[in-house]
Amino acid sequence: MRPTRLGLFAVALTGFALFAAASTGNNLIYLLFSATAAALILSAAAAALNLRGLSARLEPPERIFRGAPFSARVVAENAGAWTARMLFAAGPLGRAALGDAAPG
Repeated sequence: MRPTRLGLFAVALTGFALFAAASTGNNLIYLLFSATAAALILSAAAAALNLRGLSARLEPPERIFRGAPFSARVVAENAGAWTARMLFAAGPLGRAALGDAAPG
């Protein structure tokens, strides 16, 4: 997993809240920091559980010629016990969405 730009911004904002709490000694800002940090940790744990057991492989065509466009299949398999939800894959040609990846 790689963090997105928005995720990095949330981590930076949480760090700023910790800095503000430490420099002012305000208990309400400590409470804000702890709630934000807890939300980030729970979000990362839920994402890791969602992607556990998920694998992908690329199936190219039998013949590929240099300089010619071609289509390839990306197969996602879920070996986990739960359904993986709301998956997005990004590649050089754009993004693809997969609603649910059922186990099995």
